[in-house]
Amino acid sequence: MQELQKIDIKCIEGDLNKPLELPEPVDVIFATAILEHLEQPISFLRECYTNLAPGGCLLLTTPSIRSQPVLELLAYKLHIISEPEIRDHKEYYDKKKLLQYYEKA
Repeated sequence: MQELQKIDIKCIEGDLNKPLELPEPVDVIFATAILEHLEQPISFLRECYTNLAPGGCLLLTTPSIRSQPVLELLAYKLHIISEPEIRDHKEYYDKKKLLQYYEKA
């Protein structure tokens, strides 16, 4: 049986439009529902890649262009999810746009 390695999880709080200040490279960065809120998403992606250890992985979630009408319905009409958070979305993504941003980063 393979022994499990210790996992050290750190949450980053604060302004993600600014550089990430990690003390050392990490194996995994998990960024959930962040990219759509950022003024400069490519800069954030660059920061992630800079802070990944060799062979590291960026796991990212962000709403797609197709989800925009659903999110707006849930926020503005049904008031099930946070209206201010949906209003804060700067951009919605499709696969092509994400790939372009990854290449630029």
